[in-house]
Amino acid sequence: MHENAGTYEDRAPESVWGGAKGPPKGPWWRRGPASAPRLWKYPREKGSPGAPLSTWAVAVTLAMARSDRVEAYGLTTGDPLWTWQPPDDEVLAHASADAPDGVGVVLHHADGDGGAEHVRLTGLDVGSGRVLWSREQRADVLGSVGGVGGHAREVALGGGRVATVRPRHGDAPPVLRTFDAHTGALLWERPVPERWGNVSVVRAHPVVVSTVGPGEGAPRRLVVVGEEAEQEIELPRWAKEFGDDVAMVGDLLAVECVGPPTPTARRPPEARSTRSPSPRAPSAGPGAARTVPPSPRWPTGVTSWC
Repeated sequence: MHENAGTYEDRAPESVWGGAKGPPKGPWWRRGPASAPRLWKYPREKGSPGAPLSTWAVAVTLAMARSDRVEAYGLTTGDPLWTWQPPDDEVLAHASADAPDGVGVVLHHADGDGGAEHVRLTGLDVGSGRVLWSREQRADVLGSVGGVGGHAREVALGGGRVATVRPRHGDAPPVLRTFDAHTGALLWERPVPERWGNVSVVRAHPVVVSTVGPGEGAPRRLVVVGEEAEQEIELPRWAKEFGDDVAMVGDLLAVECVGPPTPTARRPPEARSTRSPSPRAPSAGPGAARTVPPSPRWPTGVTSWC
């Protein structure tokens, strides 16, 4: 939400999300906010606050995490509810993409250029703004935490987790890790395959990474990663490349794709399963997918489309 934006009451039809009958089969759906009733408008400030680090909607509360604060409003009314600011003029570098169980997580530190030796993770109750927990974390364990605005893509928060990519150190390859955001306990880690080239974290739950390379002109790929297996998301035929945005809608993984200026109705959204391939089964070639029993460490049944 930007300074001239607000909250609108609208939703895509069931034919887009597929409902309980599977992936979408209908034509593209798009509608601008002008056609939806506006419930309230974000209050104008002196200068633009820019886009928030993250937005959380829980029950009747809409909270927005910005570089200097988290502020909450009534979801349908726009009434100010609460504001939280990090202590000692610290800055917010990252915010969780979601708020499971009504808890949003922010990463903040004292050094605005991302050079802090320690950072702090804080869990906020979205409904009340109350601090539920807060802990210190060594920054070097997370890789580059980034400065104001969270532009570094080596850290992502979401699903109560922290996903990070530690850069290559000497002969040791880069390492992809996930931690419990609250306790700091390591959930799993695995080296980054050489064939992935440069890796950045796009989302923490499920873990989605963006890879480029190796080699000049190599295409950008998106990979959903588990503790012992991974599944590459295939680029639809009409698209040129993946965009920057990835979002979860229920158990669906929505992926931004960059293609022609206007996707044509001749090509409906393409959906494909990104269920975990079995780590013990032999490979059946690129893009092959297999299912395993549901695991708390892998969101089985996730479907993606652009």
